[in-house]
Formats: sequence, C-alpha cells, structure tokens
Amino acid sequence: MYPVWRADGNELFFVAADGQMMSSTVTTDKVEFEFSTPKVLFKTRMLSALANNFHEFDVSPDGQRFLIGTLIGETKAAPPTVIMNWPALLKK
Repeated sequence: MYPVWRADGNELFFVAADGQMMSSTVTTDKVEFEFSTPKVLFKTRMLSALANNFHEFDVSPDGQRFLIGTLIGETKAAPPTVIMNWPALLKK
C-alpha cells in the first residue's frame, strides 16, 4: 500500500498488509522496470493501517528518513493465542 519513490527513482518504499515498511530497489533499461525482492525495513503503527483510506508517510529525498503518522498508546488488539504441542493436534 501507499508506494513512494525515492527522489532519484532507484528505490520504492511501501507498506505491506501487516504494517511493515518495505523497500525494493528499482533498475530500468528505459523499456522495463526490474524490482528487487522487497526487504523489511521496520514495523509501523500507522493510523491508516486501521482506516486504510489515506496516505500517511513520506520519505526524505535520500531515502534515509521517514515521516510517519503513528498511533500513540496501546492498540485494542486481542492478545495472541499460543498453541502448545500443535503437531499432536494434527494427529486427531
């Protein structure tokens, strides 16, 4: 979601569905674009990840700094569920 180009056009930043900031380098032979495998930069807590309706980050021209609208405080997400000895459940 929300792709943003680095100023020189050699890198594309975007937010994955799980809220992680991603990056992919871009090369072109003036006919086709080639993108590297995306790499995870960091986890975000963007407001738009909840509302999913507006662009909420920008990248400095050199691609080294980010300005991101961030949630403050605790989210209302349910605690994770841990299933112990899950292979045994597959045998049932």
